[in-house]
Amino acid sequence: MTDNKLCPICENMPHDGTLCKTHRKVLADNLHNLRIDYYQIQQYAYRKAKPNNGGGARSPYPQAAYALSWGDLMDEVGGVLRPIGADVGVWEPRTPQLIRKLINRVGRIAACPECGGAYRAVAHISSKVRGMITPVDDEIIYGRCLNPDCGSEVAGARDVSEVECRACGSVWSTDELRRTRREKLHEKPLEATPAEAAKWIHKNTGLYVTRKVVNMWIQRDSLTHESLGNGRHRFDMGELLALAESMRHAGAD
Repeated sequence: MTDNKLCPICENMPHDGTLCKTHRKVLADNLHNLRIDYYQIQQYAYRKAKPNNGGGARSPYPQAAYALSWGDLMDEVGGVLRPIGADVGVWEPRTPQLIRKLINRVGRIAACPECGGAYRAVAHISSKVRGMITPVDDEIIYGRCLNPDCGSEVAGARDVSEVECRACGSVWSTDELRRTRREKLHEKPLEATPAEAAKWIHKNTGLYVTRKVVNMWIQRDSLTHESLGNGRHRFDMGELLALAESMRHAGAD
């Protein structure tokens, strides 16, 4: 017989159960963050603020197009939250008001049969929105969540000792996340030019490394590499990450 008091996130259950105290708090925190972040994407969609001029993530879109893109994100947030509201008897077409009502009904959401799906949906959209509006210099990726039932990317502020996974609420040492990531990538090859290697580092860590820095590592033999011709090299992924992380730890730009 199913114990309805089991947490669907802790037990990796698709339905039923009740969120535990820890995951109920993470759900509430994600909704609070989403309430604040939704206001920011409204500013971008209505062209009252510009992501390219500080205070937001860099947008690849021209003026009119990026406003439409943020509008699509607003619609996506509403589309994710309305079914959750319906599960707990909340019908509100205006997304900001819907978020506030869901915050006031976290207890109901945590105990409803679809609480696991609601938790995961809120965690995902909250993380997506925060990732889009956070200035690129304010947050870095530390690695994948070490919870075997999660595995989501874990990102946070620079130079912190611990970071929380927004998807499952687990808290991990940033050193442990980085070490695990390096071990998984050790001796895995990356065939790339120095510029491509720098872009790969940024994509996987959020750390900015220039082509000149990668060339410097090559010239100083700080980095194991095999020349493939035409400016391309075979690098060790783990070594690339370790050098980028040590450079940031030393305070280099």
